[in-house]
Amino acid sequence: MNDRLAKLFFILGIALLAFIYGIGVGHLRLFPYYWLEKPLSAARQWVNEGMQKNFNNFRYPRRYPQTGTVRSHPQSIQPGVTLVTSMFARDEGYGPEARLLSMDGEVLHRWVVYPEQLFPDPPHQDYVSGLFNHPENYIHGSWLLPNGDLVFNVEYLGLFRIDACSRVIWRLPFRTHHSVFRDEDGQFWVPGLRWRQQPNPEYMHVRPPFVDEVVLKVSPDGQILEEIGLLQALYRSGMESVMAHAVTTLDFTHTNDVEVLSRALAADFPSFSAGDVLVSMRNLGLVFVLDANSHLVKWHMRMPLIHQHDPDFEPGGMISIFDNRADRTPAGTRLGGSRILGVDPASNAWRVVYPTEGAPPFYTELGGKHQRLPNGNRLITESNTGRVFEVDESGKTVWSWINPSIDGQWVAEVLEGTRYPETFADFLPRDCGR
Repeated sequence: MNDRLAKLFFILGIALLAFIYGIGVGHLRLFPYYWLEKPLSAARQWVNEGMQKNFNNFRYPRRYPQTGTVRSHPQSIQPGVTLVTSMFARDEGYGPEARLLSMDGEVLHRWVVYPEQLFPDPPHQDYVSGLFNHPENYIHGSWLLPNGDLVFNVEYLGLFRIDACSRVIWRLPFRTHHSVFRDEDGQFWVPGLRWRQQPNPEYMHVRPPFVDEVVLKVSPDGQILEEIGLLQALYRSGMESVMAHAVTTLDFTHTNDVEVLSRALAADFPSFSAGDVLVSMRNLGLVFVLDANSHLVKWHMRMPLIHQHDPDFEPGGMISIFDNRADRTPAGTRLGGSRILGVDPASNAWRVVYPTEGAPPFYTELGGKHQRLPNGNRLITESNTGRVFEVDESGKTVWSWINPSIDGQWVAEVLEGTRYPETFADFLPRDCGR
């Protein structure tokens, strides 16, 4: 009996000491606090940011009094149909949809998405497996095809192709996100990421776990044709200094856009070649071009960008960039709002394309997209206000659409507004049995 009591007290004593030392690890930062703290806090932060984004941030305080469509200068509008992606009200509550709008704002067609049904069994086996596989995940990046098929990301869950009746044609179980671009050969380019829990000696300053950003080239039938490592490209291009003071969060790069230089535009960019890849990394304030073959950086720009989005190659040799100028105010009052910049990559000289002098300001802290239209106008997505608007070359607003309000106080953000030719509605009417 005495031996048993002695063993029991010994075990209890060890347990008590372990408990006390555990408290010391957390509060006094004793060994192995520094081994455990960074990976756990980084993973926790990414999870919390993802939860906050998905469950709270699809709605924002209403900033414009009107909703719906305003054709303020009909004669100056670029004809077509407009695809918008957002969270929309439906019978079971708000959920992600893509909607095709006429120039009068009529909903011509809906693609209804149920993220929890796209992958009933989450395909990702990592720390955040299944985190984004729930009803309030959202469409981020889309491309409409003339037959009514839609290729899109459900954020950090995967890339999907559905038909006009929202039936899945294929799924790509890769953590894709933010944007979808289709090149002139019909291949799709999307940002993606791999979750790394082991150190990579090639990545100075980066400690696990971390998000390893990549670009994927995907065939029309959903097969990965090429994978380009973006961190690897930056380090091999001698750009270690960009990361030196930036690795403070798990998502320290935050790639938000990828596109490819076409053969048709290559002559306007003598420093680049057809197939070169244009990339935006929001959290580094970095836009750069990768060589199509070597995957080394050929050009890059940082100043004066603040949380930028959507760089585009444009005719005439200009790279246009949606510069959010996030300033931690609700309406961008500290810096004066967001803007569209035009950059000459030969000199890095830049100018403000919009707003022009006298044009009203606009602002979105997160998100944002712009599209140069065939008639010279520009379609701008002011994401956090739920607004898509078209301006002419003088800066005059000629068309706008604002998401319906939520309870009169809120508005659902619009991740993307894209103008397509009128022929992209030729697949209608389509009886989908709804």
